[in-house]
Amino acid sequence: MLLGGTPAEEAARQEKLIDAMAKANRSRIASEINRTMQAMADQYEIGRGLPQLPDGSEARLTATMRTVARQSIATFGARILDRGKNATLTMEQKGFAEFFARLAAEFIAAEMIRRRITSINETTRDHVMRIIANGQENGDSLEKIAKAIRQRSPRIARVRAHTIARTETHNAANYGAHHAAKATGLQLVKEWVSVEDHRTRDFLEPTISEFSHREMNGVQVAMDAPFMVPGLFGKTEALMYPGDPAGSPGNTILCRCASVHTVLE
Repeated sequence: MLLGGTPAEEAARQEKLIDAMAKANRSRIASEINRTMQAMADQYEIGRGLPQLPDGSEARLTATMRTVARQSIATFGARILDRGKNATLTMEQKGFAEFFARLAAEFIAAEMIRRRITSINETTRDHVMRIIANGQENGDSLEKIAKAIRQRSPRIARVRAHTIARTETHNAANYGAHHAAKATGLQLVKEWVSVEDHRTRDFLEPTISEFSHREMNGVQVAMDAPFMVPGLFGKTEALMYPGDPAGSPGNTILCRCASVHTVLE
């Protein structure tokens, strides 16, 4: 295996790295969500009608997600390129930084990532609108409803940031590892490694998932071939790596699976 050890050992190392990065990213994302909700509370309180997302909110969230992507891609990509450099790769350290910066820019500019960022902001607005609707049903004043938004926004932001940070850190990390592995020039195959516990996605009772990641454990494919993840009712979904943003939410949100790479003899 490119990074040494068994697939399960490498997957465990990846899980620890992702958990540590996601923990750091949660506060950044929560802060941006909370900032947006607080600004919408201000709009509502001064009588501007139903609040809209504040100017610049999507740009700020994009910048936050770019930071998440850059750090995740660089951390996971460097592990691959460092080992590749010991084998056949001739890229200099300066080239590493430029390579990761380009990958991060491509990742954040991808259509599916831009849609996800827009969706995060729209969900923030939906939370605010539900608080307003509840307050209006109770006959509350503008001031009381705005206060409710301000009081509830920190907790809403923390809860949402946990899921967003873990998902987006994982997605970007595997994106970085995938493209770094290809950049080594080595002849590789990639293997899907699932976490084998009660939370692993599968089709079993009591919790039936839309996709089965348990069935994917140990599946190997060529670097340029997608993993075909089995879904309910015989359908499949193509993912280039676990957490591929091109996948549906049921296949990627809070995914803990890893992709490991083996050098062909």
